[in-house]
Amino acid sequence: MKNAIYTVELACSYAEWWRYNIYLSVAELDADDHLTDYRNVIDRIYDIEEGSGNEVRQAPADFEATRRVVSAETGACDHVAIYLYVIANTFPHSVRISDSPPFSMNLVVRCMAAGGAKEMLRQTCEVNQWGGLTIAGLRIPVEE
Repeated sequence: MKNAIYTVELACSYAEWWRYNIYLSVAELDADDHLTDYRNVIDRIYDIEEGSGNEVRQAPADFEATRRVVSAETGACDHVAIYLYVIANTFPHSVRISDSPPFSMNLVVRCMAAGGAKEMLRQTCEVNQWGGLTIAGLRIPVEE
């Protein structure tokens, strides 16, 4: 999709979404698969080093999970590759893995091109509360 603008958006309603730092990178590629530009978004609630004490195991006072949306918008390009890292900045309240099941995060990619706006991907991702989530090199549009 030549000269398309892509928007990558992450959202989650999990009450403890604050326990995760988000690193989102979007590589903008031309029709020959050459990198033309790069978008990088960091949404960090706490630095990881701060997460070892009980005093930071609380959501920031003004935090509302449903209002935290992380997004990146590209410049004009042919297609994109998405790199997403969801990294815990502190541990769950319980040390028992069974008390901390995965939670869902939504990944949506939209494209604006000459033909209009189109949703290219809507995916629910399961985030491991201990290991986080990594998506490396997800290509949009997906080659068939």
